[in-house]
Amino acid sequence: MYLSLDVDLQKKEVEKVRKEKRKVEEDRDDLKEEYKKAQVSLKSLRWYRNHDPTVELKELKRKVEDLEVALHDGELQIEQLNAQEDCIKGELHQVKGQVKDRDYVIGEAIAQIREIAEYV
Repeated sequence: MYLSLDVDLQKKEVEKVRKEKRKVEEDRDDLKEEYKKAQVSLKSLRWYRNHDPTVELKELKRKVEDLEVALHDGELQIEQLNAQEDCIKGELHQVKGQVKDRDYVIGEAIAQIREIAEYV
């Protein structure tokens, strides 16, 4: 009974990690879009800079750098979640094996009890 609860717990943990992973991937995709927009803005700014010196190029460069850092952090977090998911899958496989072994032992015990009951 406890092992089946462990299996259920492991399944929930795997699902939780998958949800976190999906969220991080969505965030990463959003950051990629923002990064692309910032690059377009930066290119436009470079063009306008030649025509209008009052444009704040440094601020846009900083924004692009911030987005690059955030994108990198998101990718690292996805890698960590993938590793965590693999570890949890391994644990789940091990627990399933334990449940299977336990079920076999219980089945053997029931068979022996029936034999004794028939004998008595």
